[in-house]
Amino acid sequence: MGAGERGGGDRSFHTHDPAGKGKTATDIPGCPRRLSRWPREGDLLPQFCPHRLHGQRDTSQAEAAAAVFLVGDMLDLTRFPPGSFQGLYCIGNSLPHLISEAQIRTALAQFFRVLAPEGVLLLQTINFDRVRFDSSGRFTLPTLKGRRADLVRFYTPGPDPDHIYFESELCLSNDHPLRNRIPLFLLTRNRLETWLQDAGFGSQMWYGSYERKAYEPDTSFLSIVQARAKGKPAKDTRADSIVP
Repeated sequence: MGAGERGGGDRSFHTHDPAGKGKTATDIPGCPRRLSRWPREGDLLPQFCPHRLHGQRDTSQAEAAAAVFLVGDMLDLTRFPPGSFQGLYCIGNSLPHLISEAQIRTALAQFFRVLAPEGVLLLQTINFDRVRFDSSGRFTLPTLKGRRADLVRFYTPGPDPDHIYFESELCLSNDHPLRNRIPLFLLTRNRLETWLQDAGFGSQMWYGSYERKAYEPDTSFLSIVQARAKGKPAKDTRADSIVP
């Protein structure tokens, strides 16, 4: 998922094996790609990178190329045995593209099943708690400006209280705008916090950005939660370094 939101009921998720045991890293947005860089030191995502656990400052191209990319459905992770991963992340506002509470709960249960005891789940969504519609019935997002086109983005009320619409207009010069509208599940912090607990996750740490800025319900653009799966501590104590 990118800044413009991807439609079509995408169920993409990402997993990574930080234990350095040669297992697979999984990227499921639909097409393989290579990362251009690791996130900055101090960001949340590097906690899931194997070089952090081995004291290496850089990841070689060979290591990056060794990642295995698979395409699948976050609602069905049965291809992976229970406890397969010590770290898993689902980012890009993917969860709200699931259509119902039941589907989101199923995805969280699948995440919990494939995580090792005390494994870490990192989730990122848009901060829906700050979405308040103006008199025109919109919640406007910053316009993305390009050399030849602008992308106008906004939320509007959905078909029921559990959903809102994400709408976009691609404005090309001397042409009619191209419009798109997709429904998103209104996944507020209160809902996600409760459903994570119901799925078996214990401690939760909430942030408003990947730079660990404090989560502010009225102002944070992102909603990021780092949750630990309940259970006995993993035998491989190196997993403790995932989270400071």
